Amino acid sequence: MRKYELAYIIHPDLENTLDKVTDKINKLINDRGKILKEDVWGKRKLAYPIRKQNFGVYVIANIEIEPTAVQDLERLLQRTEEVIRFIVVTQESVSGLAQKSGDEAKEAKRVRKEKNKVEDLAEIEENKEEEKEVVEEVEEEKEEETATGKVEEKEEKPKKAAKKKEDKQKSEEERLEELDEKLKKILGEE
Repeated sequence: MRKYELAYIIHPDLENTLDKVTDKINKLINDRGKILKEDVWGKRKLAYPIRKQNFGVYVIANIEIEPTAVQDLERLLQRTEEVIRFIVVTQESVSGLAQKSGDEAKEAKRVRKEKNKVEDLAEIEENKEEEKEVVEEVEEEKEEETATGKVEEKEEKPKKAAKKKEDKQKSEEERLEELDEKLKKILGEE
């Protein structure tokens, strides 16, 4: 026995006699296997018209049945006029799809993380390059300032030397004047 998921849509006008249709299908399933779970979703709008109907009553059933009985079940559903659409899927394929989807989601997540890492590394490298350029500019400015400062110093050295010399001369003149005054005082007192 294998597990299957059976989904079928019943004509919307038969919503009141839903039990008759589901009992007919459930009888065949119970003769060859068992119904694990049955879920009636009720009347819903179809994605596209089926047999000129825009609505249908959805029934989903998890069943356990022999694989050979699935063909009989499909024939019964095809001959039943009340059923406008059906599908029978093995639970393994449903869980396999879910697992595959999960694996694909994990892979996509891993790829996104890897892509983000690469983008982050590229941004870090870009920032390093910008930082390096800024440091080089600052160093160039310092060198220019230093060179300019040295030129100014060279230009200022003669000026400073001249000023020093001038100050020295002034101070010598002042000293001489002071000495003259002292000399006058001494001579004047004698």
